[in-house]
Amino acid sequence: MPRRGVLRFITLTRILGVLLMVATAGTGYWLINSTTFAVEPPGGVGLDYVEPDAILAEAGLAPAGRPNAFTIRTSDIRNRLLADPAIADAQVSVVLPGRLIISLTERHPVFALKRPDNSDDYLVDANGLILATTGFETVSMLGIPTIEDDRTQFAPEVQVGGQLDSIDLAAMLQLGALTPTLIDSGATSLALSVGDDKGYVLTASPEGWQAIFGEYTSTLRPTDLIPRQVQCLRSLLGASENDVHTIYLAPLDERCGTYLPAQTAHPSDTPNPSR
Repeated sequence: MPRRGVLRFITLTRILGVLLMVATAGTGYWLINSTTFAVEPPGGVGLDYVEPDAILAEAGLAPAGRPNAFTIRTSDIRNRLLADPAIADAQVSVVLPGRLIISLTERHPVFALKRPDNSDDYLVDANGLILATTGFETVSMLGIPTIEDDRTQFAPEVQVGGQLDSIDLAAMLQLGALTPTLIDSGATSLALSVGDDKGYVLTASPEGWQAIFGEYTSTLRPTDLIPRQVQCLRSLLGASENDVHTIYLAPLDERCGTYLPAQTAHPSDTPNPSR
C-alpha cells in the first residue's frame, strides 16, 4: 500500500476510534441518567419481624428513592444488610430495566426478653444473639415465650447485636421451654420471670402456684441442676397440684426442696418438708 494510503488509513482509524469513544461515553451517560433504568422499590423482601423500611434504610435504599440500575452495587447492599444481627442471609440482584430484588432470611428467635428499661421486647435466638426489639403483637404472632427480666441490681447489659450471658441463656432456654404438659400440670399457661430476690420463678395460671428455681452460677449452682429441679416440680405437682402454693426447688440427696401449702399462701410461713 502506498505511504499516502497508509496515512489515510491510520487517520481514518483514529477518527473512528474517537467517534466510538464519544458514542460509548454518550451511551454510558444515557444509561446512568435515563429514567428507563430507574429502579422501582425493592420487591421480594419477605420479613416476619424486621421492619422492611428500616432494614432498607440501613442498606442505603430509601423507600421513595429510585437509583439507577447501572449504579447499584449489589455486593455493597448485601454486606450492609448482613450487618444487621437479625439477618442470617441476603440475596440482592438487579433485573433490567429497573427491578431490584432483595430476598432476606431472618434469624429465628426462640424467646422474647422483657426488660424494665425498654417498652419493646428483645428477640433472642438459640445462640443468645439479641436480634431486634419488637412489640407484643409481633411476639404473639411469632408464638414464642416471653421472659420477664425484672432485675436491676444484677441485670446484665442487653442491647441489639449483643450476646446474652451464657448462664442466663442456658436457664432461659430450659425454663422458657416448659409447658403445663411437660410438668404434668393442669395450668393453662406458665410465665417465667427472673428478679433480684428470688432468681428464676415459674408462675402457673390460673392455678396461681409459683415454683422458685433460684439463681444460677457457673460453679456453686450451675444450670445443670435444672433438669432435676424440673423432675422434682413434676413430682410435687403430680402428688396434688391443688395443695401447693409456693415451691422452693432445691434438690439435695433425696429431697426436692420445700413448699408452702395452698392454704398458707404467705412467704413468711414455715415451709413444709419436701415430698
